[in-house]
Order: sequence, then structure tokens, then C-alpha cells
Amino acid sequence: MAFAKSAKRGLALLGSAAMMVGFAAPTFAAPAQAADASTNVYYVQVDANLLNQIKGIAGQNILYGPKKVTAADVQTVTGKAPQAQTVLDVLKTACGANNVISGSWGASGSFLTGFNKTGLNKPASITQAEYMAKGHGATDVMFDYNVNDGAAGSLSTAEYAGTAGWMFSVNNASAPSVSPYYYSVDDLVSDTSKGYGDLAVIRFEYSLSGGADIGLTDSWVPKSVNDDGSYNWNDTLQIVKESGRVDMTQSIRDAANAQ
Repeated sequence: MAFAKSAKRGLALLGSAAMMVGFAAPTFAAPAQAADASTNVYYVQVDANLLNQIKGIAGQNILYGPKKVTAADVQTVTGKAPQAQTVLDVLKTACGANNVISGSWGASGSFLTGFNKTGLNKPASITQAEYMAKGHGATDVMFDYNVNDGAAGSLSTAEYAGTAGWMFSVNNASAPSVSPYYYSVDDLVSDTSKGYGDLAVIRFEYSLSGGADIGLTDSWVPKSVNDDGSYNWNDTLQIVKESGRVDMTQSIRDAANAQ
């Protein structure tokens, strides 16, 4: 994904390498018993947003969900036991594996670049002027460099703007409590220390500016490019997250449970 890997931003860089976690050396103390995740329930919603970045208010362009997924559902689809299930596993179960565009960097972990959706309605293009007319902050190079035209029936990284991509929140939070940096699609959904666990609401949203336009987090976007055309992440503009974001955590649960 095209966002800078800055320690200043607490956001979900879905195309970044999985976060490496250090483990303490073993001791003679009896380890704490992990919570049983076999009966866990998770909720998923995927919002395209695009020029309708309205930060949670009803009417956004929903691609998938709201969907209720149980740990048993995930195990049926992926073959993974509840304690080993990841965000990506839950996502594939909720949306259909063929509708989730993802890959692997081997030991560095998994990444997600987009979603397929039959009949996906999206703009043919989005200009900087159109984007800023909606009240969103931007720089010239966001819309002029590193842009991927994308394919019909999908929405993926760097469409419309080189800084665009999918982000996700957990219970409307933009970063886990154990790290101020990133969520990862390799996160274990049984891990309550990161805000997951039973009844967790995992919401994916498309952002053109690193989360600021959807009211999720401050972001730093490039103001210039290097000689090779890549973004110069040493020359950035801070865009403060926009106000008005609505916490849809409970409404997503309620809508999914009502189905």
C-alpha cells in the first residue's frame, strides 16, 4: 500500500508487512490460560466510500456486510481452529474468498489490496478538485503519481490517488492498544489485547488520504516525488482527521443480528 510507514500514524496499512511481535523468554510460572475462542462471534462491514466519505453516517457505499461470522463458520471455510483464525480468515469467510484480493510476502506476512464485487458502482475517475470540493485535504502529487487505474468490478490499492487504499478499524478504534502503529490482517481475532475477541466489529473502509478523510486518524501525505517518480516521504503534509465520524460498532452488530 502506498502510505508511508510513519510511526506517527496509528492506522491500518493493509499492504504493509505484518508487524513482528517479540516474545518474552519462558519462565517457570504457569502460563495464563487463553480464553476459549470456539464460541466467538465477529462482525464485518466493508465500505467503499470514495466521493461519499461520510465517516459512518448511513448511506455510504457498502460492499459487504454487515455480516455476522462465528468462529465455527471460519473454521468450516478455512480449516483453522478458533485460536489460529486471523482477520483475513474472517474477512474471506464474510465476503467470500474469491472476493478478497490478498497476497503473501512469505515470512513477512499477508497483505490485502482490495475487494472484488459484481456490479461495483464506482466513479470512472476522481480528480483532486473533486476530492477537495468535498472538504478533504490533499496534495498535487497524490493524484498525479503512482495511481493504479484499477479493474472493473474491484476496488484496490492506489486507485484514484497514489495514497489510496483499504484501512480497517476494530470497534471503531484505528490502532491496537499494544502498538501505536498498525493493525495487520494477520492479527489473531482471538487476541483481546489488541481489541479483538468475542463480538469484535471489524470494519474496512477505503481512504484516499491515509484515514483523515474518513475521520479515522491523522495522516501524512507526500508533497513531492523523487527523481524515479516514487513518493518523497521526507517531504510530507499532515492532514488532520476530519470531524463527524460516527461510531457504527453497535449498529453494525444490530443490523447483522437482525438478518
